[in-house]
Amino acid sequence: MSLIIFPFSLTIFLAPPQLELDVRDKLTVRVGEAFSLTGRYSGKPAPKITWYKDDITVKEDKRTKIQTTPTTICLGILKSTREDSGKYCVVVENSSGSRKGFCQVTVVDRPKPPVGPVIFDEVHKDHFVISWKPPLDDGGSPITNYIIEKRDANRDVWMPVTSACVKTTCKVPKLLEGRDYVVRIYAENLYGMSDALESDEMKAKDRFSVPDAPDQPIIKNVTKNSALVTWNRPRDGGKPITNYILERKETMSKRWTRVTRDPIYPDTQFRVTDLLEGCEYEFRVSAENEIGVGDPSPPSKPFFAKDPIVKPSPPVNPEAVDKTKNSVVLSWQPPRHDGGGKIIGYLIEYQKVGDEEWKKANHTADSCPETKYEVIGLTEGAMYKFRVLAVNDAGESEPAYVRDPVEVKDRLEAPELILDANMAREQHVKAGDTLRLSAIIKGIPFPKVSWKKEDKEVSTKADIEVTKVGSKLEIRNAAHEDGGIYSLTVENPVGSKTVSVKVLVLDKPGPPRDLQVSEVRKDSCYLTWKEPEDNGGSVITNYIVERKDVAAPQWLPISSSSKKHSLLAKYLMEGTQYLFRVAAENQYGRGPYVETLKPIKAVDPLHPPGPPKNLHHVDVDKTEVSLVWNWPDRDGGAEITGFLVEYQEEGAKDWTKFKTVPVPECVVTGLQQGKIYKFRVKAQNIVGLSLPDTTIPIECQEKLVPPSVELDVKLIEGLVVKAGTTVRFPAIMRGVPVPTAKWVTDNIEIKSEGNYKIDTDNYSTVLTIKSCTRQDTGEYLLTVSNTAGSRTVPVHLTVLDVPGPPTGPIDILEVTPDHMVISWRPPKDDGGSPVINYIVEKRESNRETWGVVSSGINQTRIKIPRLQKGHEYIFRVCAENKIGIGPPLDSQPAVAKAMFDPPSPPGKPTVHDILENAATISWSIPKSDGGSPIIGYILERREISGKWIRVNKSPVLDLKFRATGLFEGSTYEFRVFAENSVGISKPSPVSDPIKAMRPITPPGPPINPKLKDKTRETAELVWTKPLKDGGSPILGYVVECQKSGTTQWNRINKDELIRQCAYTVPGLIEGNEYRFRIKAANIVGEGEPRELPETVLAKDILSPPELELDLVCRDVITVRVGQTIKITGKVKGRPYPDITWSKDGRTLAKDQRVDITQEYPHIELQVKKAVRADHGKYLISAKNSSGHAQASAIVNVLDRPGPCRNLKVSYVTKESCVVSWDNPEDNGGSEITNYIVECRHPNQRGWSIVSADLTKRLVKAHLIENQEYFFRVCAENKVGPGPIVETKTPILAINPIDRPGEPENLHIAETGKTFVYLKWRRPDYDGGSPNLTYHVERKLKDSDEWERVHKGSIKETHYMVDRCVENKIYQFRVQTKNEGGESDWVKTSEVVVKEEVLKPVLDLKLSGVLIVKAGEPIRIEAGLRGKPQPEVSWAKDNADLSKSPRVKIETTSDTSKLLLTKARRTDGGKYVITATNPAGSFVAYATVNVLDKPGPVRNLKVYDISIDRCTVSWDPPEDDGGCEIQNYIVEKCESKRMVWTTYSSSVIMNSVHVTRLIEGNEYIFRIRAENKIGTGPPTETKPIIAKTKYERPGPPDPPEVTRVSKEEMTVVWNPPEYDGGKSITGYILERKEKRSLKWVPVTKTAIPERRKKVQNLIPGYEYQFRVRAENEIGIGEPSLPSRPAIAKDPIEPPGPPTNLKVVDSTKTSITLGWGKPVYDGGAPIIGYVVEMRPKTEKAGPDEGWKRCNVAAQVIHTEFTVSSLDEKSCTSSVFQPKIKLALVDQLN
Repeated sequence: MSLIIFPFSLTIFLAPPQLELDVRDKLTVRVGEAFSLTGRYSGKPAPKITWYKDDITVKEDKRTKIQTTPTTICLGILKSTREDSGKYCVVVENSSGSRKGFCQVTVVDRPKPPVGPVIFDEVHKDHFVISWKPPLDDGGSPITNYIIEKRDANRDVWMPVTSACVKTTCKVPKLLEGRDYVVRIYAENLYGMSDALESDEMKAKDRFSVPDAPDQPIIKNVTKNSALVTWNRPRDGGKPITNYILERKETMSKRWTRVTRDPIYPDTQFRVTDLLEGCEYEFRVSAENEIGVGDPSPPSKPFFAKDPIVKPSPPVNPEAVDKTKNSVVLSWQPPRHDGGGKIIGYLIEYQKVGDEEWKKANHTADSCPETKYEVIGLTEGAMYKFRVLAVNDAGESEPAYVRDPVEVKDRLEAPELILDANMAREQHVKAGDTLRLSAIIKGIPFPKVSWKKEDKEVSTKADIEVTKVGSKLEIRNAAHEDGGIYSLTVENPVGSKTVSVKVLVLDKPGPPRDLQVSEVRKDSCYLTWKEPEDNGGSVITNYIVERKDVAAPQWLPISSSSKKHSLLAKYLMEGTQYLFRVAAENQYGRGPYVETLKPIKAVDPLHPPGPPKNLHHVDVDKTEVSLVWNWPDRDGGAEITGFLVEYQEEGAKDWTKFKTVPVPECVVTGLQQGKIYKFRVKAQNIVGLSLPDTTIPIECQEKLVPPSVELDVKLIEGLVVKAGTTVRFPAIMRGVPVPTAKWVTDNIEIKSEGNYKIDTDNYSTVLTIKSCTRQDTGEYLLTVSNTAGSRTVPVHLTVLDVPGPPTGPIDILEVTPDHMVISWRPPKDDGGSPVINYIVEKRESNRETWGVVSSGINQTRIKIPRLQKGHEYIFRVCAENKIGIGPPLDSQPAVAKAMFDPPSPPGKPTVHDILENAATISWSIPKSDGGSPIIGYILERREISGKWIRVNKSPVLDLKFRATGLFEGSTYEFRVFAENSVGISKPSPVSDPIKAMRPITPPGPPINPKLKDKTRETAELVWTKPLKDGGSPILGYVVECQKSGTTQWNRINKDELIRQCAYTVPGLIEGNEYRFRIKAANIVGEGEPRELPETVLAKDILSPPELELDLVCRDVITVRVGQTIKITGKVKGRPYPDITWSKDGRTLAKDQRVDITQEYPHIELQVKKAVRADHGKYLISAKNSSGHAQASAIVNVLDRPGPCRNLKVSYVTKESCVVSWDNPEDNGGSEITNYIVECRHPNQRGWSIVSADLTKRLVKAHLIENQEYFFRVCAENKVGPGPIVETKTPILAINPIDRPGEPENLHIAETGKTFVYLKWRRPDYDGGSPNLTYHVERKLKDSDEWERVHKGSIKETHYMVDRCVENKIYQFRVQTKNEGGESDWVKTSEVVVKEEVLKPVLDLKLSGVLIVKAGEPIRIEAGLRGKPQPEVSWAKDNADLSKSPRVKIETTSDTSKLLLTKARRTDGGKYVITATNPAGSFVAYATVNVLDKPGPVRNLKVYDISIDRCTVSWDPPEDDGGCEIQNYIVEKCESKRMVWTTYSSSVIMNSVHVTRLIEGNEYIFRIRAENKIGTGPPTETKPIIAKTKYERPGPPDPPEVTRVSKEEMTVVWNPPEYDGGKSITGYILERKEKRSLKWVPVTKTAIPERRKKVQNLIPGYEYQFRVRAENEIGIGEPSLPSRPAIAKDPIEPPGPPTNLKVVDSTKTSITLGWGKPVYDGGAPIIGYVVEMRPKTEKAGPDEGWKRCNVAAQVIHTEFTVSSLDEKSCTSSVFQPKIKLALVDQLN
């Protein structure tokens, strides 16, 4: 068998992979959710499936699952996290190819916290500015905002700052300074908030602070009035220092004062001037920046303001002024220069002629502090040289030599007297003071001294002292007899000399003379006297006048300042006897009194009185006239006893006496009607009658009385009555003649007709209105009139009635199926009384019965409920007032049904303006609103096949709505509902589906394109980017150009877009016009173009040059020599201008030192290594074809100054010379600060500094006698000293002596009775000699000869010229003399020699108010001037202060001082200082405020008391201690503990709310006021108890039982007087049987009314009642019990008997019969009473009745009356009376 194999071919089918994913390109998943990526694939051979995430292969794990089938793929991830976000890729690959599928998965979550730390960019006391970094992970969604919160570090509560911050920086406001804060920040995206990022604690304070305190200042270069203060720069506190504040104080002072108000910066030194020489000072410095002023530095070391001390110059002109056989007395003048320090003393040295050694006369300087010294221990007959050295703290001066050697031997001198001031020609001394006369005595040998008084020996009481240099006479307690002429005689062998002086002892004056009293009156008298014989040596300043009642022990002052010799003594008591006395007073005191010899009685001399005044009549009648008048002005010294009244008939000559009356009024009677009379009255006293006062003629006639009306007050106030009432208006009329009456209403007179009736007689009128109606309401006028006038009075009537119907129609405001709302208007007539309510009724229209809806409504609108749907109703309304119910008003029928329907659905919504998260939906109005206005629309949305979700929370009023919160990529549908007051409509048709995605459009046009610049070939354009970028970033701009005359726009930038908002268009043709436009382009394309508003002409812009120097070059440019001068600026102009630099007319060009830069628009000139010649004005010129401009800069090159000019030496003396010079020609560009002057001897090389800080151009150099000197000088500025200039030849220090200058300022200082006191000043030029003396001469006015007024020469610069003739005119002259000769004379003007009198003047050394603390002394000082010496008195509140034991007053010739120790508050006020002398007086005032603690507070009270608090209030103290009350201290204590505790010590108001009291405790409060001085005394309140201010009510009054029956009683009561502060809410009524002890409540609840009917009583029982009141607090105490009441029916008097008739009669008797009463009054009838009376016509109904049955009641109904008179009696109507059998029987 063979195998057959058939040939065949093998075909393999290959297909490349295909892939289709079920997911979109982007997938967003929430964290924690699962997601899967699925798809289908195919391919042959079977492809390999690989999953990647961000190019990394995905492997399966617990959360990642991969499932692959032959046709499907799936990658699933469970519980996704943020790390699962990324780009997922699936690769399907086989041998035929591969396919990839991508999906960008975003797992979204809330963001991570922001990245810290929190940076505090700014820290201030009230806010922070913080910043942070965004979260590292935003959760897959952009951060929408940050939430910032803050927390006080000491609290746990976080407070929100903001929740809308979109930046990573924020301001945290509203911080409290000094608190530490923590801030935390949350990031928020669409999916939630991140965890918080917390900051560190940060304190709220300003990061920048005031500067630190500088170090202790250092004091340099101290002089007597200035010092240089230097200090170091402190830390600036973070802000630059802007100023230093320099303060100073004296070491012993506590107050720092600012040295200058000018700023001190940047220098750290300051020269302080205006120091007081010798004062000790301290300085301190504070630095200031923009935050404030820092702390001051420590005070500098104290220093004294004084010049630096150098060795003094030698003493001046030493000479031997005296000598003996073994001693020499030397004298000299102090050195001209003390070297700036005090001269301690002098060293004296002597040398015997021929010896080389100088010996010391004294070994220490302080042993010779004066300018005189006696050298002892010398050898008689020897020749000696002497020299003197001055010593200060710096050392010894050069010696000064006595010019010639001195031979030691005794010398003879004639006696010489140098008189002291107390030995002037006339010496005044006050009595009691010490008289001192003294003189200096010279003479060798020393003269013998003798004192005489008027050529006799002086009194033994005089003490005479003789010393080596003079003699002195003293008399203590000088008396008047010690006055006289004293002489002093000195005598020695060479000669003798005598001087004399007149002594006047000044004392109090003697008594006045011839005291007389005259012109005595009852209240005054006139005193006269003559001046005393002895005025005490001084002018009488005033007289003191006093008076005394003879019976009184004490004298009283009348006047203490009278300068006359007479006085009117006023204010005497009439009839009192007085003595008077007068004393004179001068400046030395008060003299003795002189008294009147006998008492003077104060009485007036007697005269008739004055005439009466103002006599006139007040009333006139037919036969009488009433007169009145006033008392006379004077009574003549005696009491007025009466007034004589007289009258005179017209035409008669005689006056008729009527009578004398004691009072100033009289009624003159007995006159005749129609006649005219005059009347006069005279006043009378014991002396006689006065002159009369007369009236005008008066006619006697009947008097007229105007009418008057009297009405009841109720009628005037108004009468209110009900309709139908009869009203009477009575009025009483008065008047003469009888007035007539007229009644008027509404301007119509009322007549007696209809319901009006008027009754009028002579005295009254009555208006009666019967059955009055509402129309009678109004005002009625009653007018009464007669010939004397008329009077009208109104009366008011108000008639009350029921109101009218309400004003219709009735409006039906609202209709529903179950209710209606109706309204109406009030009635037009309310019936005179307000409508209190309305009655509303309803009925169905098919029924007749009305149902009440409301009977108590007071509004004009009501809702009528409970209606039946579809029924028709009619309503009516009546008004009601207190009178009753008025007629009704009916409504129209109305059906109860619904008024409106829900609206129809709106139109189909349309969607537009779609974004990725929002869209705008619009719709149309529904066809029907259902009868009620549509109040809004409700919008709903849904995703395709999803649920409908409401979009807007509240209804939308507009027809469109912007829906936000859409998810990008989702598809939505919308529908709308309409809503009115009935409800919601059906939904509208559903809108077309829309997809939420962001639209991209071309951008908008650029903004504001304009031409910036142009040339003939180019145009420079600028613009601003568009407002809208179309949803995509703008990529660039396109510029297009249109040539004038064409319509085509050509694109300029053809290759690429323009990135910037500016572009220069090239290639323009000069002279052509162009238009330009710009477009913006984004990824979509080019947007709308924006065209330049104007055409552009291609040509150059021509503008003239403009030059502007930089700011630093506009002022003077200052550089130092060697530095670079730099001038910079800017230039403008078209075309660019040419720049030229020049100086002093010379054009500058570039060279080695000059560099010119021109980089338009900047220009610059630099001059290197500046020299002094480079200073000056530099000109810059700019020029082009359009014009030219110029600017200048001034340069100052600082260098050392040039050499001084014209150096010369003048005024050379043996001690000094004056070196002077002129300024250098060139000051080096800076002000010369000082000059340096130096000197040297010719034989020396070194120069000594004369002065190194001169500011003047001359200096006085101190020289050594007979030495030669060269001088040199140089100027110095702030750069340094300049070149030196020297004198060519030396000068020799010798003293040229010349005639001295004239005396300066010669003037008359004082004139007296016989003397003139001259003063002058030493001449400025002494001629080279210090030994100046003076000559003084005088001459009379008419004389030609000058008289020398002294012997020898005068060394002083003053002289008393005595022995002048009083009231003569003199002229005086003075000249100076030295060794070189005499000066010219200096003359005074002519002067009259007489005593000078000046009015006193007080200069109070006090500005403003003197403020003193209590306890401290009060010191007041006043400068005093005046001649003669004024007397000063101090007073306060009209009290003399000199009498106070705490006051010390010290008055000298030029001042008066007051010292008041231990000041009190009462010492504050105005102090009056009075200075008085014969020329006048002067008054000054000083105001003093004494500060003390405040007084006690006033009106302290406690109110608003509750269980734990109360309010305490008070008034401020009457005395605040003189300064403002700062606060009050409030203390409290419990009365049971009495321990005071401070509640508050800082209360500034006048009340305080005290809390934390314990209920039931008793408290006391006390208040103290406090000011800056201290705390005042406390004021305490009365004790109060902490409890509620409301209490239970008090007990009411006892209740009353008003109605009683056998089973019930009515009890009424009044409210209690005290309701406990809360209104009464009810009453508790209690009852008890009279004999019971238990009270039982009548009701279980409180009774709101004040009456109660008590029921269910037991008949016959006796009951009592009491009441308790109740309020919110509780039930009060019960009232007292009521009176007992028995439960039984009430008993009343019975009714009248019935059927009374005569049953039988005889001549003397009548038998009566009757029936029982119908009503027995509640009790059985117990009897009858029968009465009778005779029949008379005039008797009243109840008069003349007499009882018949006197003994007892009639029991039966029949009674026989006997003993009657047949003729005169008739039986009358008998009235039986029945008595009831009660305890107190009723009749």
